[in-house]
Amino acid sequence: MTPTMLHSIDGRGCIREVSEIWLTRLGYARDEVVGRLVTDFLSPASARYARDVVLPKFYATGACDVEYEMVRSDGTTMPVRLHAVAIRDAAGAFDRSIAVIEDLTEQRALENKMFEAQKLESLGLMAGSIAHDFNNLLASVVGNVQIAARAAGHIAPAAAALADIMTAATRAADLCRELLAYSGRGRFHDETIDLNELVVELVKVLAVNVGERASLELDLVPETALVEVDATQVRQVLMNLVVNAAEAMDGPRGTV
Repeated sequence: MTPTMLHSIDGRGCIREVSEIWLTRLGYARDEVVGRLVTDFLSPASARYARDVVLPKFYATGACDVEYEMVRSDGTTMPVRLHAVAIRDAAGAFDRSIAVIEDLTEQRALENKMFEAQKLESLGLMAGSIAHDFNNLLASVVGNVQIAARAAGHIAPAAAALADIMTAATRAADLCRELLAYSGRGRFHDETIDLNELVVELVKVLAVNVGERASLELDLVPETALVEVDATQVRQVLMNLVVNAAEAMDGPRGTV
């Protein structure tokens, strides 16, 4: 059984008795504690709450159940829950208290982890919703680019610009699908692709992102490099690697 933190206070709020585990957990010697006000070992906010609210009510009713922040000898704080009852003399006057103190440090850590998990879940849902709406907008962009490409016909500059727009829009749609998959509103799609072709296509987009910091050089295998992967994830990995490499360069324009 885990040792319990205990203390007892008198009618003035001074500590009369304290358990060894109380001293160990908070890092004090017994002679530093006994005889001092219990509020001396609380954070400023908890001390004010104790003086103004908890202790007056406790002396009147003879019981309390409250959460405080206690202060260790090194100045750090410990969240605690304090359960106390009053012991009265034969005349019914307050004599002393018995308080059982529970360390809430692990509980608070668990609550924080749960809060972070809930926050991440909420962010995932929000990202999925945004990706879904953005994907619908991209569908309109892609459709209009296709119409414009047919109208442009063989006008080389316009056709090349529209092709670049189509490539970027398609990649954006792929990223939206990846976000939907991560948020549980879609799924990953494995397919057989040629890595060489994927890299060549991706370089067109990457050149815009890293062109000011670095030039890109390709060293592809001579044969077809067929693999079965989710192409969107591979593109994202390659893009992150190249962009990070370019951003890490310090000084003259380098080469990736």
